[in-house]
Amino acid sequence: MICYHNSYSLTTCPEGVCCWCVSVDYRPADNCCVEISAYNLDCDANFKFQYYNPVTQQYETKHLEGVYNDTVKFIICPENGETILKFRVSVVDTGDENKYWCNTGFYREEGWNSFTFETDASQCCECPPHQNTWFTVQAFADPSCPDGCRYVHTLNIPENITCYKYYSYENIPQGINDININRSLTNEPISMYDGCMPYGTTTSPAIMLQRYPNDPEACEMFAEAICDTTIAPDPDVPDPCSTDCAGIWDLRTIDMPLDVDCNAKIYYYTRDNCGKQELEITMISISGPGCSSSYNNASLMRKAFNFIVYENQMQFQPQDPGQCDTTWQVGSGGCWASYYLYYWKIVFPDPMPDPTQNPFPIFVRDSILHHVKCDSTDCCFIPIKVCRYPDGIRVYRDIGPLHSNCDSIKTTDIYGRQFDCAPNCNWLDSLEIEPWSPPVYENIMLNKNIIKNLNNKEIHTQWVNSKLGLTYFKPDITSASIKIFDLQGRVIKNIQLKTTNNVTNEEFDFSDLNNGIYFYNIYFDGVVIKSDKIIIIK
Repeated sequence: MICYHNSYSLTTCPEGVCCWCVSVDYRPADNCCVEISAYNLDCDANFKFQYYNPVTQQYETKHLEGVYNDTVKFIICPENGETILKFRVSVVDTGDENKYWCNTGFYREEGWNSFTFETDASQCCECPPHQNTWFTVQAFADPSCPDGCRYVHTLNIPENITCYKYYSYENIPQGINDININRSLTNEPISMYDGCMPYGTTTSPAIMLQRYPNDPEACEMFAEAICDTTIAPDPDVPDPCSTDCAGIWDLRTIDMPLDVDCNAKIYYYTRDNCGKQELEITMISISGPGCSSSYNNASLMRKAFNFIVYENQMQFQPQDPGQCDTTWQVGSGGCWASYYLYYWKIVFPDPMPDPTQNPFPIFVRDSILHHVKCDSTDCCFIPIKVCRYPDGIRVYRDIGPLHSNCDSIKTTDIYGRQFDCAPNCNWLDSLEIEPWSPPVYENIMLNKNIIKNLNNKEIHTQWVNSKLGLTYFKPDITSASIKIFDLQGRVIKNIQLKTTNNVTNEEFDFSDLNNGIYFYNIYFDGVVIKSDKIIIIK
């Protein structure tokens, strides 16, 4: 609180020119705003509340008000995503806000008739690392897209992040290049870019969150989804097993990265009923150019189960590290089948033509590997104990080996083909082999301007026809490398660069990578000095 008394005598300071006592205070409010309280004892003057605009670099008047022997309150908020909020409260003439009281010249005097403050607002304008959950895209079967999938964008900015007002959008695989168009998050939601995509293709949108139009420090985000089925999933997902507890099951899906360029979609049921937290996996679909046909069914089931429990979409207990819960009951159908569904995948030639010219695509045969529960009454369910730790989970079980009889049991795919079913209870026998932790991915430093010149170390890059050209000068450098990452942050390539004291030119061919979005970091002595994204389209 600031309180001042004028130091002029009444003979030199005419009555009414000065305020005997004024107090100004503020407190934090929601969304990095501040609530200002200004008290006026007996002065015929106004309080002028001003916000400092970092874009125009000017103080802007937001409110004028004055009362006798009372407090005026006003809230000022960051308007341009600034990390430091600056504001000012001044005592001014009721008829002219440019005349400041308690000064014979009516000019502003800091600490006397005007008070300037600043407060930290950085927590309301963060940009997450590349592995974020703010921006996602999903592809799924829908009647509105009969020959492929509908892709839908989701942008969930945390409530405490209030600085972003605009965005721009780019989706090269879908032929959209609006990266230089500023759109309002309020009036032009990201859903306006939802659309249809052909069967077997990938959508890879990128957005730039902006505090104001043409923000030079925009927050860049990426997402990716593949149209891996044209069949609506609900009718084809087997029903859950019957247990001794009646209740309604919730069908859920979750995407799990398996390997480089290989992902799994897991279909599973959950319910919280009769004092049990029940979970059953009924189908796993694997797709992507990096997938292998050698996935062991038991290890795949364990991996899927651990991933589901760790992500905990169903909000089962325990939810906090250091806690355990013994009410879990988990399992699957006792008999499963595995088979491929084949389809024609669309790819584009390399180099990619202008997407606005509707280039002729190339069709290649691809496949999706389905692991699916067979229609049988043979089910495997066991009670388990789940404990959660800061870096993972651990599962405990105290029941003997499980067995299932799948003789003569078959299942049929959507084309009417029949496949033999095999026992699938053994994955439950080894759930507690060891603690499980999610894969640790390296943080992708996506920032085109990290360091342009670091201690006389310069580097320039050029990306042409799937080749990355580097020109760099590195005096006194002991090590240099470049790493290529996929969308999940997994290291695809780790290449050592030459270390000389001269200007060096190197070129690297990445045409062996599959179609998609990748990122690279360039390191000098372990420090990231440049990063950017690359798009491979063949």
